[in-house]
Amino acid sequence: MENKYYKPSEKLTAKRELARESKKICSKCRVVKDFSEFTKNLNHWTGKSYWCRKCKNDSIKKHRESNPELFYESMRFSQAKIRYGIEKEDYIKLLESQNHLCAICSERLDMSRQIYIDHTPSTGQIRGVLCGLCNKGLGMFKDSPALLHKAAYYLD
Repeated sequence: MENKYYKPSEKLTAKRELARESKKICSKCRVVKDFSEFTKNLNHWTGKSYWCRKCKNDSIKKHRESNPELFYESMRFSQAKIRYGIEKEDYIKLLESQNHLCAICSERLDMSRQIYIDHTPSTGQIRGVLCGLCNKGLGMFKDSPALLHKAAYYLD
């Protein structure tokens, strides 16, 4: 049944026709592409993002190269939120509580290098902040105090 008060534009009709064929126009490069070339976006009526994967990746790469410090800082905070549920302010407080030092070796932790939030694997409880080497070391010893004691005894 046709609505006499609403008539979709030709542009909208064309977009709907493309969607029926599982295709979409990338709003960045303006090329018609298959749905598989778009990431998910549940806020868009097609369920796909506005930009294709290539355009999105190119944009992220350009942003990363033009603002490397800002890019990595925002990635660090968003990963902390996703993985451990802590906000930027809590992350900074955790670093400050350790005087920006690794909890094991006391090496200075600065924002230009990788900083690891150490946690108990079984509970997810945050234990502290570590440098990369100490974090890898704990992982190699399977977070086992017994193995670490054996290694310390071996070194003596």
